[in-house]
Amino acid sequence: MSNQVVRGDLSSSSIIRDIFQMHMNDVVTIFDLTYGNGTFWNDLDIPMFDPSLDFRNTGLASRSYDCVVFDPPFTANGPSSNSHNARYGADRSQNGSPQNIHEVRALLASGLIEAMRISSKFVLLKTQDVIESGKLHSSTGLAFTLFKEFDFRVMDYGLCGLRCST
Repeated sequence: MSNQVVRGDLSSSSIIRDIFQMHMNDVVTIFDLTYGNGTFWNDLDIPMFDPSLDFRNTGLASRSYDCVVFDPPFTANGPSSNSHNARYGADRSQNGSPQNIHEVRALLASGLIEAMRISSKFVLLKTQDVIESGKLHSSTGLAFTLFKEFDFRVMDYGLCGLRCST
């Protein structure tokens, strides 16, 4: 795993740019399974994406893209008075949104398996662990298990720390 530290601008697009610079210089083709509003790509060329495809079963050829990016919902929240949950696919009232943590984990697993199937080199996964009903649900643990099961080596993973006031 990398011991490099990324500092400065912590926007999604700058972090994605830095990840590509550190690990994926030879990537030519990118497919984003969960493109959304495209905020990952403000600092890079826009990858291939097709919003009509189901990220769990795209129908794309195996190993057809150098890198596949996957940013699934990480939690299932109730309806929200703000647009945050809706924007990130976590508002239970949205059609197709996960209704509970078990559905969240099923989406993560099936989407990650599809990402690994259509990737020829790299899978870039953005996820996080969550606490629901007082219990920690390790999305990163599930991802590590699946990467190992499908013969992918985890090159790096990110942790973001916030300085506590002193």
